[in-house]
This record gives sequence, C-alpha cells and structure tokens, in this order.
Amino acid sequence: PELEREHPERNDALLSDLARSTGGQYYVGAASVLGGTGMPELAAQLPDRTETTYLSGVKDLDFETEWMWTLLAVIAGALFLEWTLRRLMKLA
Repeated sequence: PELEREHPERNDALLSDLARSTGGQYYVGAASVLGGTGMPELAAQLPDRTETTYLSGVKDLDFETEWMWTLLAVIAGALFLEWTLRRLMKLA
C-alpha cells in the first residue's frame, strides 16, 4: 500500500512488458501519444464506433423550432396583409 509513496517514479520497463504481453503498445509522454516519436498516433489506432440512434417518442427540437418560426411568419403575414387591405380600402 505504501509503494507509491516510497517509489513514486514510473516503472517504464514493467509497463512496457505489460503492454507487450497483452498485445498493446506503451506510450511514454504526450509526444508519443500524438505521434511525435515515430510511433503511430494513438487516436488513429482506435476504431471509429460512431453510432446514430433514433429514439421513438422523443421530440425533434429542430423540427419544432422550424415549425414555430413558420407559424409565426404565417400569422405575422396574415396580420400585415389584413392591415394593408384595411389601409388601402380606407376601413381603418
């Protein structure tokens, strides 16, 4: 339990052996993770597992926003048309 306090340094040899025995690679430092030391970049080795999931019953916020703007435009257009017709026919 006190090993980390007694020896706080990183054991590169043990970590490298562990990675090699499990079929992985051991990266030392941020430069090696980003591909700066000749090793392949870590992010390039990870497979892309992007998924798009559609949930039924969930509101589509983009559609609702567009629908509300359309309704607002129709109502404002109708009020403007009514006001213009009243002005042209001298009813107001």
